[in-house]
Amino acid sequence: LLDDSRDDIILSEDFTDDGRLIFEHMESLIGDTEDYIDNIRLIKSLHYTLIECSNEDLIMEYLDILFMDTICMNVDRHTQNYGFLRDLENGRIKCMAPNFDNNLSLVSRGINENITHAPSRMISDFVEVIKVCDWYTIPRLDEEALREVVVLCNEDCGTDVPIEYIVNFVMNSYNAIINDADNELRF
Repeated sequence: LLDDSRDDIILSEDFTDDGRLIFEHMESLIGDTEDYIDNIRLIKSLHYTLIECSNEDLIMEYLDILFMDTICMNVDRHTQNYGFLRDLENGRIKCMAPNFDNNLSLVSRGINENITHAPSRMISDFVEVIKVCDWYTIPRLDEEALREVVVLCNEDCGTDVPIEYIVNFVMNSYNAIINDADNELRF
């Protein structure tokens, strides 16, 4: 949502269910450690604070956020940009907060003619994590569905982002993940 009173910020929708849930940054639990494996270990240790989800659910949601970051090259996933939603009444974790703060992804730094992203530390870091989390299933990415999403985003946001550039950008990242993982991915 654009803030009509300011042109330098964008507001997200309220994901706290009108204040019935409390958002907690991951930073409050782990500090500024962005290491994926350290974050997964911490999430595994939270079993005593969970309500409606399991540790595996939280880790799956975290890995899905990392997957999206990797295919869109979002370089800004620090520990204040993700976290948990806790029940207001008892403080127990209900779920991961929705994915937010993706403003440094895709074409945020301009259009680069070289969209191969090779070699990319983000891709290699993500591949290493999914090798450790060998139960994780990589989402299938359909090029035509992706194209439709980009068209809808352009329409909804009133933008004119080059559709084929974005599709190629994301598909190149996706294919790099598959290639770097030596086709060991689970779909």
